[in-house]
Amino acid sequence: MFNFNNLEMIKGIFEAAEEENSPVILMATESAALYMGLDNVFAFALLATNKAKTPVVLHWNHVLTLNL
Repeated sequence: MFNFNNLEMIKGIFEAAEEENSPVILMATESAALYMGLDNVFAFALLATNKAKTPVVLHWNHVLTLNL
């Protein structure tokens, strides 16, 4: 499980996952969504997931509201 706050973090997560041939659980916190913008959280995760060579899931980590 990996929290991410920007595109560079996602790239590193997926590089490591591919090297290890391991599935990935991407986690986004409410504060990360407020920092990056909810649309960017989804866009970054979707872009990375579409290019991934291993299974991926996006998990809202301790998010209290979807009204960001």
